[in-house]
Amino acid sequence: MNARRWLALLIVAGVAVGLMAWIGVTTAAVAYRAPMLTPTPSPAATTTPTATVSPPALESLGAAIPPVVDGCGGSGQVTPQALSSWLSDLESSSGVTGVNIIIEACHSGSFIDRLNVTDSLAKAGRVVISSTNRVNNAYASAQGAYFSDAFLSCLAASNNLKTCFEQAKSAVSAASANQAPWMDDNGDGTSSTSDGTVAQTRYVAGFLGAEPPRMVSANVALAGSSGVLSVNVTEGGDEVTLVWAAVYAPSFAEPTDTTLNLGVPTLKLEAVAGKPGVFRASFPNGFDESGIYRVVFYAQDRQGLQAQPVVVILRGSQAFLPLISR
Repeated sequence: MNARRWLALLIVAGVAVGLMAWIGVTTAAVAYRAPMLTPTPSPAATTTPTATVSPPALESLGAAIPPVVDGCGGSGQVTPQALSSWLSDLESSSGVTGVNIIIEACHSGSFIDRLNVTDSLAKAGRVVISSTNRVNNAYASAQGAYFSDAFLSCLAASNNLKTCFEQAKSAVSAASANQAPWMDDNGDGTSSTSDGTVAQTRYVAGFLGAEPPRMVSANVALAGSSGVLSVNVTEGGDEVTLVWAAVYAPSFAEPTDTTLNLGVPTLKLEAVAGKPGVFRASFPNGFDESGIYRVVFYAQDRQGLQAQPVVVILRGSQAFLPLISR
């Protein structure tokens, strides 16, 4: 789903799509304002760590499409060196000096990190964003992927890449303690606080102006081991059509293997009749463990734009104030 949202966003923005393919929710997208070109891949270095890939499965976009970067499982491989070579061919042939690369995949930070690869995508003039670091997973969400859900919603609101990276990073932190998005925009092959100066000047488009929904409050009312989840959502530019929550029990532990599946149960909240913007769901016997629960609320409108998630922490029968990211 996120790959199609990426493609739709780039087309609406009038950006040429020079390199894009996908498998499942994993996406590699490169956008540039130049005519369509056919990159010439160079041989991959056998000593370079790789992310797995699968053959592309989409209609022609008027350009040759290399395989998708997919670090969460696949049937082939592409190295940072090979992908960087394709991009260098594109840059030299088209004359573009500002390329933005966003990779949604497990271990996708390996395409930035110079410590463990022969070459990386990092280069002066490029903004390289990965949905996680080089060692951890990037998880699929109920509607796509935690990082890309937030990142795309932010881009559609005509925000710059740095702002959208920070919003997506915040959204990811609500879902996973280990997934750690990276960004490099100064070409040094590392992600640090020194990055962001270039990214804050880059936009997909300044005229889209979409307005995602916003959650203004969230609550979990406990009665013994059962709970009632409720949230108040303010519409943005379109009707809110889906609200759900992920419930992290005290016994929850993130996967240690490479996987897209975070393994967290989700619960759909229904609109409450006569109360605009209020959604509610019962969770019978859903809080029967001792210890701290974490409930993360999500909301999405008809266009697929999502509100920043809201986190409610519970200990026993006490619900603490939600952590609201704006």
